[in-house]
Amino acid sequence: MKIQVNRMITLFVIFITISYTGAFAGYHGCMALICCFTFLFVLCLFTGLIRINVKSCSPIWPMLLLYLCLNSLLNIPKSFLYIILFSGGLFVMLREINAKEIQFTIKLFKIIAIILAASILLQVYLPKLFYDFASRWFFYSNQYDMLCHLGIVCHQYSGLFYEVSFSGLILSLGCIICFVEFNLKKHEKIINFLLGAVMYYSVILTGKRSFILIVPALLFIFWLFGSYKQKNLVRFVTLGILIFLLIWQSNTILELISNILTKGQGNMIQLSSREHYWELALKMFRKDQLFGQGLNSFDIVFNMSGIKKVAVDFAGAHNAYFQLLAETGMIGALLYLSAILGTVFRGIGEVMLFRKNKEKHKMMYSIISVLALLLLAIYGVSGNVLHQPQQVFIIFLFLGVIMNLNKISESDFKEIQKVRIVLK
Repeated sequence: MKIQVNRMITLFVIFITISYTGAFAGYHGCMALICCFTFLFVLCLFTGLIRINVKSCSPIWPMLLLYLCLNSLLNIPKSFLYIILFSGGLFVMLREINAKEIQFTIKLFKIIAIILAASILLQVYLPKLFYDFASRWFFYSNQYDMLCHLGIVCHQYSGLFYEVSFSGLILSLGCIICFVEFNLKKHEKIINFLLGAVMYYSVILTGKRSFILIVPALLFIFWLFGSYKQKNLVRFVTLGILIFLLIWQSNTILELISNILTKGQGNMIQLSSREHYWELALKMFRKDQLFGQGLNSFDIVFNMSGIKKVAVDFAGAHNAYFQLLAETGMIGALLYLSAILGTVFRGIGEVMLFRKNKEKHKMMYSIISVLALLLLAIYGVSGNVLHQPQQVFIIFLFLGVIMNLNKISESDFKEIQKVRIVLK
């Protein structure tokens, strides 16, 4: 019974993380889903249908929750929405899950990324077919409106989601999963490589410069530190060649990166008006550097600033760290980042431990989780990863995988593989 409830909870969480479409795409729509999830989780918790890992939780997490609750008093009532969001995220992270749920979660993300990549290819190469479907699928979409009402074809493609940024994020997660499995799984190597390549091509089609650069950088770090033995001659020779090529072609590489960042339009890095958002967040931070202006206060200040003519439910500072400083001050930012980074470093330590103990499945899922969190951490410099509900839940989902892996036996993953082989 507990496994069935856990599966239902897992599906609910995954649905929330990809709900950037339809009626739930908006901030309030997604928050309504999260309120329902939190109520359902508490109900299951009190009836004993699920359990949480209280003992494995670092003391910094309850300290952070307490601080956020106190900080929310600075911006009542809108701040309560973030308290609900954060509480729901904590439940996702602390939930006890087994090997099947971890494997199911990673596989589901991979399948979603495959479907998204296919939809983007369809949007690019068979636009009529795609937009005929889009007219029935989309509740709202900038791209669809531009084409159907203004006759403008947007060359940044988002597929089934409403925004290229979110599509780029999900595709990047898919890339990480495919290439880690390509390196560490014995079977389906060719399939994983091809799927990863198609997903990365789809990332390029989204036009999101950040993900175009972040994904290969993370995969190189993984290859360098995670996929080869310490004393492997091929590894060191390849690394030497790469360093030589980087030095030899440094001017060309810098020019390529500059073209990606500026979209080939001169020396100025285009920030899509993000500098106005950042300036506003930093101005808020300077007013109260210790405690900030209160949770969810950035959107209120943003709507009063006149940057946009129409008030929005969720603007986001497009820099998770600036917004965190603006709303919660140095105390909140220090607690929040310490809590997340503490779990990430724990995951890195467990990667080394699982590698030493030759626990391949646990090592693979640890690496995927750590890389996913690093992806979100880097994207946080230009994104809203700590405030946009779907992205917050993705963070807590992978934090939860790290917190549960140490309690799961490697043999549990092997048993799943044996069952699959027998079924085949």
